[in-house]
Amino acid sequence: AHFPTFGTQMTKQVSISIGDGVEVRDEKAFLFSTAADDVTVSLGVSSIALEAKRYTHHADFLTKADVAFKALEAVYQPIAPTRLGLRFVNAIKRDVIAKELGRSVSWTDLVTDGFLKLPNGVNLDGTLFSSEVTSPMPKGVLTLRCGLLKNTAQGEHFRFDMDRYMEGSFEMSQTMGLLEGFASDLYSLFDSMVGPALAEWMEPVDAK
Repeated sequence: AHFPTFGTQMTKQVSISIGDGVEVRDEKAFLFSTAADDVTVSLGVSSIALEAKRYTHHADFLTKADVAFKALEAVYQPIAPTRLGLRFVNAIKRDVIAKELGRSVSWTDLVTDGFLKLPNGVNLDGTLFSSEVTSPMPKGVLTLRCGLLKNTAQGEHFRFDMDRYMEGSFEMSQTMGLLEGFASDLYSLFDSMVGPALAEWMEPVDAK
C-alpha cells in the first residue's frame, strides 16, 4: 500500500581485496516506489536503501523507512546489519532562488561565510571550488562535501552533501533511533550553513 509501483534494476557491484584483486559482479535490485514516485525502496542482495527526491520533513521520510525495515524483517529473519547511513544532498541554485524571491541575491546572502572561505582577493562570481571534511562522531562518522560547482545538469550551484553513517554490528531495533540521531546531526550542520536569503526562500508558503 505504501510502495505500490514495482520494478527491477541491474547493478554492478565492485569488491576490492588484497590478493584477490578486483571482482565485478552483476546483481539485481528490486524497486518499490510510492504512487507519486517521490520515494523508492531498493532491495538488493546485501542491502536495503531508500531514496527521496523531495519531502517537507525528515519525519515523513523516516516513517516510510520504518515501513520498509519492518517489511524486510517480516520476510527475512534473522537480520544482522553491519552498516547504517543517512545522506542529504542539497543543490542550491542562486538564479532559481533570485527569480522566486524577485530580487538579486549573492552567494553570501544564501550561504554563511564559514562555507565560502577563499583566499583574500578572490571573487566568488565565476569561481568554482569544493572541499571534503570527515569528522568522528560519538557513534560513527560525518562526512561533508561542499563547494561552488557547475555542471550540465544543474548549472552553477552550491552543493552541500552531508553523509552521516556508522559501520559495525547493531540491532535492527536500534535502527530508527539511530537514524533520528543522524538526522538531528545533519540538520544542525545544515542550519549552520543557511544564510538569510536562503532561510527566507525556504519558508513554508502558508507562513508568508
